[in-house]
Amino acid sequence: LNLPVIPLPALRERCLGRCEGLTFSEISVCYEDDARAMVSRDPDYVTPGGGESRRAHEQRVVACIDDLLRRHPGEALVVVTHSQVMDVVYRRAQCLPLGVRREPPIPNGAVNWVSFDKDRWVIDLWGSGAHLF
Repeated sequence: LNLPVIPLPALRERCLGRCEGLTFSEISVCYEDDARAMVSRDPDYVTPGGGESRRAHEQRVVACIDDLLRRHPGEALVVVTHSQVMDVVYRRAQCLPLGVRREPPIPNGAVNWVSFDKDRWVIDLWGSGAHLF
């Protein structure tokens, strides 16, 4: 379609500080406090080494999407991002708190269609992989 690609750092995954690049098993062995916070889904825990809390990540993502909506009223946008960002979108649309487990998966390469009505986020389609077959 010859459309511009505009990288938005605010839609990056959550920074895990010293845990970046490690598996959960490695984190459990090396950084027990970090692993406990991940399991408990503590929204305010900041991983040492430049990490970001779940709450700070949520605020960053929501602010970016709200800004996109202000700058592109009534337009359709394609946003390609990561699962943790989509987790924030799902939670916002479903009013699901950060500390509560989310049930629907976020499959790799899935299409998630979200519409916005004033301050209301609505999920029209979630986790569709129909385009992959």
